[in-house]
Amino acid sequence: MSRQELTTRFDKNLAHNTYDFNKYKEDATLIRNLVVYLAFSYQEDLWGYGTLDPVKFAKHMGYKDHRSLYKKVSSPAQLENLSAGEIKEIREDTNEYIWDDLLDNALYKMAHQPLSLSFGGRAASGENFYGIKTMLILTSVNVYFDEKNPQKRYYKFKASSEFLSNLSRYFLTLNLKSFTALRENRLQPLYLYLCNLRETLKLKKELGTPGFDLICKQAGIGDKEAKQRKKKVNQKLGTIQKKAPELGLQWDWEKNGRFNYKLVIWFEYQDSDKMLDRQQHNLFFMRILVRLLYQEFCKFHSQAQAQDIEDRVIFYQWLAKPDKDSDVKRSAICNAFLQHYGKTIDAYDNQVWSVFRSLDQLEVLA
Repeated sequence: MSRQELTTRFDKNLAHNTYDFNKYKEDATLIRNLVVYLAFSYQEDLWGYGTLDPVKFAKHMGYKDHRSLYKKVSSPAQLENLSAGEIKEIREDTNEYIWDDLLDNALYKMAHQPLSLSFGGRAASGENFYGIKTMLILTSVNVYFDEKNPQKRYYKFKASSEFLSNLSRYFLTLNLKSFTALRENRLQPLYLYLCNLRETLKLKKELGTPGFDLICKQAGIGDKEAKQRKKKVNQKLGTIQKKAPELGLQWDWEKNGRFNYKLVIWFEYQDSDKMLDRQQHNLFFMRILVRLLYQEFCKFHSQAQAQDIEDRVIFYQWLAKPDKDSDVKRSAICNAFLQHYGKTIDAYDNQVWSVFRSLDQLEVLA
């Protein structure tokens, strides 16, 4: 895979609040990886999004064996706060499915336990404020398996509208290979935080000065002695610099009072980064557009099924006919501009016409 193919969108809110995944306790790392994979599959899979194949998930996210995800958990979330009698009744009910292995339990939590995202800032009045908002990642999830071999399974899910909306409009980009490589170092939260910081600093064109305590929190450093914490911050930033070279991460320390504990972070941007950003935005926009156009196509062709290659051919034939449902197509293009750029645009704007004239080229995205 090229660097562009390995680059995926991720919700900036989730990256900034990646430490809040710890609410999921022992499932935090797996759920974080599942959320990144859902973002990746949304970008890559135009037709099958909404299906989770554990084999593909394990392959993309660096798990050596997908069967390790089927290890039973001692206290599944589904059975929390139930009495022994209630648990016994559920387990003996042949019509009840128990979400009690690692993957099942993680998906159950994603569909039942909203993620709490903390935030703060300074109001116009000069007062500091802090708050919490919640976001459910999945709104539904179903599991399908072979009765003779329950480990041969796949899942159907629906992601929340807020999760999908942020992937379209409020996103950063991360490198899937780097993210995966940092799991064994437990540095994925810090990597996501730095990806978000990189995007922010690129817009502001300034240096980053994250608080010492905050960076230690993101890096999972709990030492009490400041000198030891600083040493570990250097080590962990060095690991990210080595395993995620695309970030261009650089840092130094400045005096904060008598001691050099003020961390200063910056990123070295390559000339190719601007071109890659433009390419990524164009690719993301076009993938959103394909989905919107397919939704409109299905309204007129109720028999269409995205998994059927013949219907895909019919769909692309429909796209290639500029005089066929042109108003519908222009409306979808306007919607894509709104979803991706947050930009309201007239159906007869030159930008819309430019995209409209290239609809016959969208097949290359599939």
